[in-house]
Amino acid sequence: MTLAAVDNKFIAAFLGHSVQTLEKYYVRETEDLQKQNSDLREQFFRDQGLG
Repeated sequence: MTLAAVDNKFIAAFLGHSVQTLEKYYVRETEDLQKQNSDLREQFFRDQGLG
């Protein structure tokens, strides 16, 4: 779900965990996630006229 860009709050609720538990035990930062987050950050800056 993380790779599909589903919000961590939704994922945690779906699994019956807190966001902190989700991030501690389930979410691992992979190259795919690093790229996805970098792309999202760059898109945000462009949308805000900052890029």
